[in-house]
This record gives sequence, structure tokens and C-alpha cells, in this order.
Amino acid sequence: VEEGDALPYVPEHQGALRLSYERAAWGITTSVSHVGEMRDSAGQGDVPEGEGIPARTVVDGAVHVNYRAARVYLTIDNVLDDPYLASRRPYGLRPGKPRQVMIGCRIGL
Repeated sequence: VEEGDALPYVPEHQGALRLSYERAAWGITTSVSHVGEMRDSAGQGDVPEGEGIPARTVVDGAVHVNYRAARVYLTIDNVLDDPYLASRRPYGLRPGKPRQVMIGCRIGL
């Protein structure tokens, strides 16, 4: 590592946006997160082919309904089921989280 090198797994750009709409009986939330291209090892200049982590944007969503003392909810992570590369270390290419759907109920709001 030399002075001026970009750090591995630290993107230059990243951000997230979350929008929610809540009512007494129900609510809906969506979020979008973006992580820019990252290096797999410290360095400068363009990332060599096969040594970087491409940029990714992931959309998540959730809805819930309140009924008496219970909340029934549905969450979906990676709504679009877009595959993405999360890392290359420690043992080679590692995929990001695929679409995950969860349904549940919480009692005792």
C-alpha cells in the first residue's frame, strides 16, 4: 500500500433513500441503496479487469397491517432479485443477497 492508494472495499460513492407512508392501521416502506464500484485491493487509477467489485443498486420493500394488538408484516429484500457481487475475499467471488421474502406477526404492539 502506498500513499494515495484507494482503500479496498471502500466505494467513492454510496447512498440510500427510504420512503415510508404510515397510517394507524397500515404502512408501507421502500428503500433503495446504491454502492459504487470498489477495489478488491489497494491501488490507484482504473480498477483492473477482474479485480474490482462492480457498482450495485438494491431495492427493498415492506408492508404491515395492524389489527388489535398484532402487526402482520411482509418484507422483501432485493425486490428485483438482481444478482450482484459482494466481495472477492477471503475465498473468491461471493454473491450478494438474493431476493428474500419474510412474512410474520408481532403480538403486543
